[in-house]
Amino acid sequence: MAQSYKDIKYILGKGSGASYNAGIDAANGELITFLDYDDFWKKNKLTVSEIVYYFFLLVVLRN
Repeated sequence: MAQSYKDIKYILGKGSGASYNAGIDAANGELITFLDYDDFWKKNKLTVSEIVYYFFLLVVLRN
């Protein structure tokens, strides 16, 4: 499935660290976030995170 999307890079068998590093290297925006297979985001997750960021609040989320 990932092969049908040119913007998705599938990294097989190198662990999550390699995937995170590839994502960081490929990022070109001001913000970066990751969504793992066991994460669940509500519809407004990115909107809320962006608002918090621009109001200079530090938020650490962990599951």
